[in-house]
Amino acid sequence: MTGELSVAEAGIAGPGDCAGFSGSNRPRRARVAPRTATSGMCARYASAACRARSTARPTTTLHNRLVVSCRDEILEVARILSQRQPDQTFRVDDVVTAMVDRGTKFLESTIQYHVMVVMCVNAKGRDAGKYPDLEHVARRRYRLVQK
Repeated sequence: MTGELSVAEAGIAGPGDCAGFSGSNRPRRARVAPRTATSGMCARYASAACRARSTARPTTTLHNRLVVSCRDEILEVARILSQRQPDQTFRVDDVVTAMVDRGTKFLESTIQYHVMVVMCVNAKGRDAGKYPDLEHVARRRYRLVQK
């Protein structure tokens, strides 16, 4: 020997010697928990209590009624606001103000987007008319759709 150590003698890990080295320059992917046969979900979420915690949505109350989503809160406020006008219309700003006064957890921009796009029948865009609840009748004025 000329004083040089081989890779094995020096203790340097080669391909296959290290758990994170798979022979390529990329590290191995982390192992995923096995799926259960009955539910098709990860074994970590197999218990009913754990599933309930992971799928629970934040809730608020409005007029002693359980309100789950931004859409539900908007519909509740829109019904009240539409009764105040003879033509049964309301402004987006009125909806935002009423919801903020009631202590909503949603941002003003989220409320505006829901009213102007997501819940509007005659809106344009990616999420337009997802829920056909409101109809655009004039600039920033909306009316509840009669079902």
